[in-house]
Amino acid sequence: ATLKRLTVEYELVGDWQRAREVYEDWLALEANVENGQAWFSFARFLMRSGQNQLDAERVLRYAISLRTEDEGPDFQEVAFLASLLQTHRLPSSLDEGGRSARFQAAMAMMEAYADRNAFEPMPMHIIFLLLAVEAEALRQMAAADASEQALQLAEDSDRMTAEAAKYLELARASPKKWQGTLEATPSFPELTMLVAKESLNRGRPEVPEAPETPAAWLPSSEPTPSFVDAQSLRSAPDPDDAMALQVIDLLLHFGLSDLPGFLLEEAVQAYGYLSPATVKSERCQLQRVKVAMLTKDWNKAEQLFSDLFQRRGGDRLPEAHALLGECRYRAARDANSSSAGYDSALAEFEAALCFMTEETSGFKEDPVLQLRVGSILHLKSEEQNFSDRMLAERAVKHYKKSAMAAPTAEAWKNIGLCRYRRVKYETTARKEKKLREAMQYFYEANALDRERPDTLAWLSICAVELGEVQRAKQGFRQLMQFEERLASPVALELAEVLLRFSNERRAAEWQGERGRLVQDGRYAKEAAMLSKVLLGRSESGPARCILAWSKFLQGEHGAAAGEFCAALTGLLTEKPQMLEEAAYMARHCAALIPGEPQLSALVEEAIAIASEPQPEESSGLGDDADEAEPDAATMETPRLDDLLNA
Repeated sequence: ATLKRLTVEYELVGDWQRAREVYEDWLALEANVENGQAWFSFARFLMRSGQNQLDAERVLRYAISLRTEDEGPDFQEVAFLASLLQTHRLPSSLDEGGRSARFQAAMAMMEAYADRNAFEPMPMHIIFLLLAVEAEALRQMAAADASEQALQLAEDSDRMTAEAAKYLELARASPKKWQGTLEATPSFPELTMLVAKESLNRGRPEVPEAPETPAAWLPSSEPTPSFVDAQSLRSAPDPDDAMALQVIDLLLHFGLSDLPGFLLEEAVQAYGYLSPATVKSERCQLQRVKVAMLTKDWNKAEQLFSDLFQRRGGDRLPEAHALLGECRYRAARDANSSSAGYDSALAEFEAALCFMTEETSGFKEDPVLQLRVGSILHLKSEEQNFSDRMLAERAVKHYKKSAMAAPTAEAWKNIGLCRYRRVKYETTARKEKKLREAMQYFYEANALDRERPDTLAWLSICAVELGEVQRAKQGFRQLMQFEERLASPVALELAEVLLRFSNERRAAEWQGERGRLVQDGRYAKEAAMLSKVLLGRSESGPARCILAWSKFLQGEHGAAAGEFCAALTGLLTEKPQMLEEAAYMARHCAALIPGEPQLSALVEEAIAIASEPQPEESSGLGDDADEAEPDAATMETPRLDDLLNA
């Protein structure tokens, strides 16, 4: 249960790579190695996380292979795999056989299932979809082909179009057509007369038929003029299209985008798949929005919401406001926007919350919605350096609502971080109390996810500032097991705190208490380890300077002088205010080594080079913060190979 929860949590924060790693750990458990439903859910994750169709196809085939021959695959497994094969925009394991090989394999699976379950309408809908997609593709190929083969392609397209229409009629047919009697209500008048005659012979009085209800007693079919007709405010779908809408929802549940879009657009025009009333309905419009979200087409999603809100009553849907907020949130996150870029998303999330009352508090208890609002307010507080106490309290309030609805390490960690950032604005007497309060929230987060390095980093920072040396070093040792996943800004801040509490000569600058809190070299070794981790990712002036200070505090003056000189160039562009101090420390370290006049000369030469004006260079990609996030569709899959071959 813990691994499954962590998978959802990492997916929620957008860490798809880590979510996949945890998901594979969950599948490796003995209870899930041969659990078909677990592998089916993993295939859905692969599609919605990055349209990773090749791996999803392999996982589905493995899930189906876990069933016995007599049992056979269930409908969702067959429909999912057939839909993947017919999604030609993405690669498949059958690409070597050409387009026809994928189509024939998909049709063979669905027809075999339909033969075993002849009275189910859903397989007929999927077969119609496969035929209609193939017919449309052949029609486009015939139009683009100028050779003699175009005529054959057109004939094949017409034949498949006719077959698709046939299966659509079969899917729409009433169940009574296959299972009912010849008449809707069987009638046997002779038997009825015999029963009545026998009742009279036995002395039972004849029961007169009930009189018809007067017309005045019947409710009017016309809407009451004094009340607004509900149908005029809500555009509901046609009841006859209920099964078709379920098929579209099922395809969206699989994480597919191409096929639901085909049913909502091309199939409506070519086959009348949905009635005009259903096409205009709110449910159908929200399905179009979900298709756009799966393809990350945020502009199209915005246009669809604009069309929906222009309709009468369209802006009265809490789900629509929540989805629009999610679209804008993900668009801003993909663009690495500042807090101002999230303002429109925040407005929609708060609009969704405003619809809920105490009686219908579904959205108020939605942990995702509360977490999104809290994260936006948190980002605004960070940009203001947490100077606005009320804004920070609002973020904490929403984080707590999210944690109460569904406890997550992300919510508890962010609550602790908000509390920690506000400590510097507290009085000296209250600082220790607030630090311990923040530490408790970090403990809650760590209990839910013990392999999250940023939580361990903040725990170590709080322990350092409280003077709990052993607890700080224990937390540091734990986080170094996962240092490759530790964010560079958090690592740099932890290294700065470790260095600050290891340097007594500068304790007076920030009123640090010597002995109990600050002691020379106490955490110098740990600060050096973190700075080396940062330098292993990319060159950084502040990280190089931390490494230099760590070596100085450990008595390695020659190495410290070299590191201070190496830090000068980076500090020139990243933190110019530290340049003068680094030059002074380089000279000081060189002076502490007697009999090495060349070292002082080298230090002066390095300082002179760093002081020269640098030519402007076109900046390429940034360091850690600007590195492209790995696409979920191109993730390496050695772990998946091991699991499937186990």
